[in-house]
Amino acid sequence: MPDELGQRVLQGTKTATAGLLRDFEALPQVGDVSLILDGQAQPLCLLETLQVYPVPFEDVDAEQAWREGHWRFFGQRCAEIGRQPKSTMPVVCQRFRLPYPLRSA
Repeated sequence: MPDELGQRVLQGTKTATAGLLRDFEALPQVGDVSLILDGQAQPLCLLETLQVYPVPFEDVDAEQAWREGHWRFFGQRCAEIGRQPKSTMPVVCQRFRLPYPLRSA
């Protein structure tokens, strides 16, 4: 999955992501630059954070996430930490841009 998502970032079709709030030590900040690795832990690109906003899972817009897939992913993550997923669980949504591809798509 990391390689597929990475290719979507390089192609410009993936410009957002989301994660469980409880998995963040500190929230990303607008302007942060993040190194993204592929499935073999090799540098793929650098992304610049454009927007960060925590919301309940049920309020994530369709552009940000396909609910079914993320519900399964977040449900698995919740199970790992002994929690039950809820539609009100807080998630952190991020929008980003690709100013620094380190490879081509």
